[in-house]
Amino acid sequence: MQDHTAASSWAGSWLTLRFKDPGHEQGFLRQHSPQLARSAFLLVLVSSPFPVMAFILMTTQWDTSLLSDDGLLVYKVKVTVIVGYIVAAIVLMVLFKIKKLLLRIGFAWCEIAVTVLATQLTFTFALSDNFYLCKLLGLDPHTALLPARSGPFSDTAFLLALANITVALHFAMPIRWYILATHEVATVLVYGVCTLGLGGPEEPSSQRLRFVALFTALVCLTAVGKRQIERTERAMFARLVAERSLRTQVEFQLSKLDQRSLSAPDDGQSVPSTSASGALFRHLENTVLGETLALVSRIGRVEQWLIGEEELQVFPHDLLGRGSFGAVVAGCFHGTPVAV
Repeated sequence: MQDHTAASSWAGSWLTLRFKDPGHEQGFLRQHSPQLARSAFLLVLVSSPFPVMAFILMTTQWDTSLLSDDGLLVYKVKVTVIVGYIVAAIVLMVLFKIKKLLLRIGFAWCEIAVTVLATQLTFTFALSDNFYLCKLLGLDPHTALLPARSGPFSDTAFLLALANITVALHFAMPIRWYILATHEVATVLVYGVCTLGLGGPEEPSSQRLRFVALFTALVCLTAVGKRQIERTERAMFARLVAERSLRTQVEFQLSKLDQRSLSAPDDGQSVPSTSASGALFRHLENTVLGETLALVSRIGRVEQWLIGEEELQVFPHDLLGRGSFGAVVAGCFHGTPVAV
C-alpha cells in the first residue's frame, strides 16, 4: 500500500503532470532526452522527402513562362514556403546530431523546436495546397494556375497530412503533452480557417463543417491518449525512484552494523549463536535496526525476489539432511521439487 501511494501521488499539477520535486522532473526529462533526439532525427528524415519531391515536381513540371502573373505569384509563394521548411528541417537534423549542443540547449527547448517544426510543416501543407493558397491570395483557383493546374480540387490529401503529423508527433515523440497543446490548437485552427473561412472545395458547407468536427475530435482524442501515456510513464518513473530510494536507505542502515560482530568464528563452525547471520539477527533484535528487516522484506516483495508463503509448499517430514545450523527438507515451489 505504501509503494502504491508513493507511485500514485507523484503529480504536482493535474494539468501539466509535472512532478512536485524539480529533481524528479529533471530526471524524467534526462531519461527521455536520448529518445527525443533519435526520434526527432528519424521523423524529420522520413518526412523531408515529401516537400523535397513537391519542390522537384514544381521546378521541373511547371512551365513558368506559360503562367499568368497570378499563377507566377502562387508559384513563388509555394516554392518559398517549401524551401523554408526544408532549410528548417536540415537545421534541426544537424542540431540533433550534435550532442554537446543538445546538452547546452536542454530538453525543454528541444521539445519546443520539434513542436515548432511540426507546426511549420502544418502551415507548409496549407500554403502549398493550390486551392487554399489561391483563396488566401484572393485568386480564383480554377483560373489562376492555368494552364499548369486546373480543377477539380479536393482537400483530402491536406486533411490526411495534418492527421499524420498529429499522430506522429503525439505517439512517436517523447514530448510532454502540455507542450503539444500549441500544435493541437494551431492544427485545428489552420484546417478550420482554410475549410470554413476561405471556403473549402468540398460542397455543401455542411460537409465541410462535418470534416472540421471530425478532425477536431481526432486531435482531442490523440491529446487524451498522449496524456494517459505520459501519466503512466511518470507513475512508473516515480515507482522506480521510490524503489531505489528505499533500497539505498536499507543499504545505508546495513552499513552501520558493527563489522566486528559479523566476523566468522575461529573454529569455523556454523551455529546460530556464532555465525555471521546469527550476529546480524541478534543485533537487529536489540536495536532500532529491526525495522531494517521489514524494509528488506518490503523490497523483496516489490522487486519480486522474496518468496511468499503461498508460493512454497514444505514437507517437514521428508528430511533430506541435518547440520549444526539447521535441517534441509523437501519442498515444492510452483510445482517444481526444491530443497528448503
